[in-house]
Amino acid sequence: MRAGGGWDDVCILNLSQRGLMIHSSSPAQPGSYVEIRRGAQEIVARVVWRTNNRMGLLSQRRLQVAQVISGKELPSLQRAADTLGLERRRLLRTANRNRVRARLAQFVAVGLLGAALASAAYAAVVESLGRSLSEVAFALGGG
Repeated sequence: MRAGGGWDDVCILNLSQRGLMIHSSSPAQPGSYVEIRRGAQEIVARVVWRTNNRMGLLSQRRLQVAQVISGKELPSLQRAADTLGLERRRLLRTANRNRVRARLAQFVAVGLLGAALASAAYAAVVESLGRSLSEVAFALGGG
């Protein structure tokens, strides 16, 4: 099951044409959408209710119970990505990897900007204090 960004193993406890009941170690909140994969089957459903680790899901399309149990999908229902040999979980890992790289690049950019601002502030303080100290030294007759 994919809820949010990560995949988690679940156990299907009950199955009908319009939904299913599952057991999950990390259940999703009611109202959220989840994706269940069983073999070649992909089920997109909305969480209707949740009690402890059990959830009731309402499927977006009618489920073919025999196909879900067997774990096979009809060729007419296969998605384009599946026919190209791409697996959605692999695409998700690539997206997560790109998201981490973008966060790292953003962190580096903010760090460099902070360092530049700190350097400019240091130069302004040194110049200001240097001018003031030279004026004090001149006024005291030491300059």
